[in-house]
Amino acid sequence: SIVGVIGVVVKPIVGLSDAFTHLFESFHDIAKSVNLLETKFKAVERHRFPYVFGVKRILLPFNQVDSRSAQLLLSHPVSKKARKGDETIVVSESLQMGHGREQFIIVTTKRVALFKVKP
Repeated sequence: SIVGVIGVVVKPIVGLSDAFTHLFESFHDIAKSVNLLETKFKAVERHRFPYVFGVKRILLPFNQVDSRSAQLLLSHPVSKKARKGDETIVVSESLQMGHGREQFIIVTTKRVALFKVKP
């Protein structure tokens, strides 16, 4: 029959095209894993400085030095029992020490602190 003759010719051709498809998919996967231009970069993490409250727990206008100082104070508490609102920043100053290094001098209601910060 003619259907059988067509099947004898078409089946090997379909098998070869299927093999080439899988071969080229493998090449694509290897090339994609090696391609340096498509490397997945780490997502940008958002960072928010803490709010700074003054006397009588009034929110102060944003000041980057005060906010960074508050962050440093929170990461280095006076004691393990210290809570977020226990000390108030009286004055803080940032000094550029060169080569991207900064020093933060912070006077609070509980302590005087000096932090040396590297980038």
